[in-house]
Amino acid sequence: YVRFERWEMQHLLILPIQIKNARIGTVMLFNCNSELDINLINSTRDFIEIAAERINSAPHVKEAKTKGKAINSFMNTVDSFYGFIWNLSETHSKDVISEKISLKLLELFKFDLASFIKYEDSNVKVQPGAIRSNQFIEEKTIYDNYYSSIAFEPGEIKSAAETCFRQKTTLYFNNIPQIVDLPMSAYDHEILMALPNTKSIAYSPVIYRDTIKGAFGLWSFADFADLEDHELQLLTSLCSVAGEAL
Repeated sequence: YVRFERWEMQHLLILPIQIKNARIGTVMLFNCNSELDINLINSTRDFIEIAAERINSAPHVKEAKTKGKAINSFMNTVDSFYGFIWNLSETHSKDVISEKISLKLLELFKFDLASFIKYEDSNVKVQPGAIRSNQFIEEKTIYDNYYSSIAFEPGEIKSAAETCFRQKTTLYFNNIPQIVDLPMSAYDHEILMALPNTKSIAYSPVIYRDTIKGAFGLWSFADFADLEDHELQLLTSLCSVAGEAL
């Protein structure tokens, strides 16, 4: 009772803060002169009820704000990429355009080499790879030499890249060392043996007005790409936009 005497309390009321059936805290009211007014007590009860709802929804609000920022960033990147594609299509050949798009994708995603796998009249041609920096010139040389020596026959599916654009879906392999010994096409296995430091690979289809143009392949060697779902969605959207120029 020392506390009550020290503060000269005349009336004390402690009200619980409840979310559903769980009590998460309390609100304490006291008056030093007289009893607490009943209107004040009722107003406080109403306030606590509203506050409890706000507290309960706070994590969802935070999550919604985070998602909102991610969506805004997503849309801004797509809009910027549209402008980038529009400017390219007016001034460059198809081969130069595909190379510049590859370099742009390397700016946006955590990969070290990118190239366009062209699909035309049932023929597949893997174009030379673009690299993030000269640190990966050896990997580029191996990649280019390997794919320049392959003759893909019409109608055959010789790689994961072809599966990607024929099924019109993005394929993503985050941890290549874990799957390198699993069954796969001879072509995919040979290039992985030639590039043993490969960490991650993604293939995303390029489609324009329901016509398959091919796919962009992205390879990482220094680190795992560790793409999240929204990054894969962004990659898919950007490669689809690329179809405007290719």
